[in-house]
Amino acid sequence: MKAVVSKKVPPRAAGMKLSARELECLRLAASGLTTEAIAKKLGIVASTAQFHFNSIRSKLGAANRQEAIARAIRDGLIPV
Repeated sequence: MKAVVSKKVPPRAAGMKLSARELECLRLAASGLTTEAIAKKLGIVASTAQFHFNSIRSKLGAANRQEAIARAIRDGLIPV
């Protein structure tokens, strides 16, 4: 894993389009909701919401949730 990171190999999902559910999770996070609150609002468990965020970060090439939100705003995926 360290060798892959040091070579800066992008994740396989990098650049892939976000699913409708991923966009929904991202928009809710951008409005300030926590993983637990997002899960409750969507009728899913927190681990499923976290799974969506892991996928979102991978697809957007973001290191964390805040960076994913910033990139989504920059790319027009989340209206401001």
